[in-house]
Amino acid sequence: MKVTLIRTDKHNESHLTTRTLEDFLERIKSDTAKGDAERLRTFGIKPPKGTWAEIYASAEMRKEKNGRLAVVTPNGIVALTVDQLKSESDCQAV
Repeated sequence: MKVTLIRTDKHNESHLTTRTLEDFLERIKSDTAKGDAERLRTFGIKPPKGTWAEIYASAEMRKEKNGRLAVVTPNGIVALTVDQLKSESDCQAV
């Protein structure tokens, strides 16, 4: 099972990376010297643009010649987004 990560660099160019789910989970278990994972786990701190990728967990994607994304293989993962959680108790309630 694969996931796709898309990072936009400081020149606004997109870079697509595909990883196995296992590799991706191993990567986010640990932190880098810059503390990237810790910033994502901390409320209210947004990482600078280009530091972390957008994560497409529900499919392996590819970039077409015109720059649009296309699904190569859906993997059955359903990603949910919950907005406006303001406290630890809000997170626990969800």
